[in-house]
Amino acid sequence: MNSSSNLTVYLGSVLSGALRTTVIVFYITVESLAIILNLLLIIAILRHRHTRRSINLLIANSAAGDLMIAIWNIPFQLATLSGSSWSVQGTSGRVVCKLIHFMGGMVLLVSPLNLLFITVERFRGVTSISMVELGRRGIYGLVVLAWVIPTALYSPLFYFIDLRDEMCEITVPWAYYRDYMMALFALFVVLYFTIVVLGVMILRRLQVIDVIVQLPEAQRIARKRRLGNAIKMVLCSLGSFILFTTPYHSLALHTIVSRSVTPLISKLIIAMLLFVCLNSALNPGICYVFIEDIRHAVKQVLSTGRVTQG
Repeated sequence: MNSSSNLTVYLGSVLSGALRTTVIVFYITVESLAIILNLLLIIAILRHRHTRRSINLLIANSAAGDLMIAIWNIPFQLATLSGSSWSVQGTSGRVVCKLIHFMGGMVLLVSPLNLLFITVERFRGVTSISMVELGRRGIYGLVVLAWVIPTALYSPLFYFIDLRDEMCEITVPWAYYRDYMMALFALFVVLYFTIVVLGVMILRRLQVIDVIVQLPEAQRIARKRRLGNAIKMVLCSLGSFILFTTPYHSLALHTIVSRSVTPLISKLIIAMLLFVCLNSALNPGICYVFIEDIRHAVKQVLSTGRVTQG
């Protein structure tokens, strides 16, 4: 194969039967775990009014993006592992071809954007003593924006990619596609850098917040703990995202620049996609560890489920 445009239908032809079965089992396991944990997190946040605060709603929005990765990306990869040709033809095939490439990239941008919004909101919290959290409209606006921005940025894929001769291929000059994808990769790097810089600034600011915040001691300590835990959650989530998605992005960038995909690269991409999905399963656990009211809400949901079963 000469180009990465056929990558999605090439993966199924590079694995033996036993190895393919093993990979599928791993994918199903990770998918089930990601779906259950992210649904639990979303339900826990939305079920109680006191947990539907600004940061928690953005966390739930990020979990929705991770849920989409589990529901959409993993089943698609399982389908491609079962063969080496595009199984859907005609108008439906064209729609599926375009939609899969669009969704496969778009949902990966949702989580970093939500982390950026959380970080900016917490930055406001440590730079203004009288800062008031965004209202309901403001938060809903950020929730929508976290999906609108990726949709707009990845929408050119509907034009760049189409179904030809039973293969999902790039239909524009390769240089256009290469430059477009490299710009998207650069955007991820800018997001990472911005979140880390703001996060470090917030943590440093928290070291002197005892002096600058004129609040009763109990409120000051509680506020400092909330701000610190939120940023630690963001940085841990970002670290996990970078760790598990950068290898996949690097391989994708390699295939775009080199315009070639070897069987070894294809196998590595299968493995790296599994790590991308694994990150989706880890994020709810990170939120559970650092955000106290989410931890209590999850426990309430689980205890309610046990009582109902009993």
